[in-house]
Amino acid sequence: MKPVTLSGWLWASLGLFSQAPLLWLLYLLVSAVLLAGTHFSLALGIFINVVQLLVGVGLAGYVDNKRQGLPFPALKSAISRSLPLAVLAASAIVLVWLVFRVSVSLYTNEPGAILAFFYDGQWLPERYQEMNLRQLSGWIYASSISILVFVLLMLTSFASWFSYSLMLFDEYPWSQAKTLGDEAVTIYAKPFYQLMLLVFLLVIVMARILPWLTPVMYIWVALLMYASYKDVFRQMD
Repeated sequence: MKPVTLSGWLWASLGLFSQAPLLWLLYLLVSAVLLAGTHFSLALGIFINVVQLLVGVGLAGYVDNKRQGLPFPALKSAISRSLPLAVLAASAIVLVWLVFRVSVSLYTNEPGAILAFFYDGQWLPERYQEMNLRQLSGWIYASSISILVFVLLMLTSFASWFSYSLMLFDEYPWSQAKTLGDEAVTIYAKPFYQLMLLVFLLVIVMARILPWLTPVMYIWVALLMYASYKDVFRQMD
């Protein structure tokens, strides 16, 4: 039996990218534009960012099936199949963030922060016209970086790293997907925690030095979510 390792997941994610580089580059361009929308509305930004991340998992499954010569839906169908579940997950995360924002706002007596959650007028020319490229990209993607960290914490705390993939590809209900995902994390704790450590370290480095790579990070995490799911549950079957 092939061992489950972090290096195996990393190579698998790179292999998925190399199988359809034009698709991923196009998705990268779309993501770069969508992620920047967080500055108009944090609520909308969270929703878009989470949907973009999870639809990427569905695209990874599409690329993998195509690579193996297995029956696979058209690209449009693959996106439409993953979209409803991604929207549902994104809506739940927005709701959790809203509850947290309301609680903090009431505690600090700053009700305006609740309104700012839905609309934040920071997208003003005077805010960015004198910034260099690194400063500008850091300002544009600062919220997206925070959202990625928050989503990963949500996935590993209230669901599991594997839950979305199990629900999308194996059609498990959420409770069963969470149970199976938690069992998998327990069994393969070493590569899983190595992966989490690597991702969080890269997020910190990216936020400080290379914030313009934020869209790349989203796609890479999506590829890792699929690659690790496929590796673990192919061996667990």
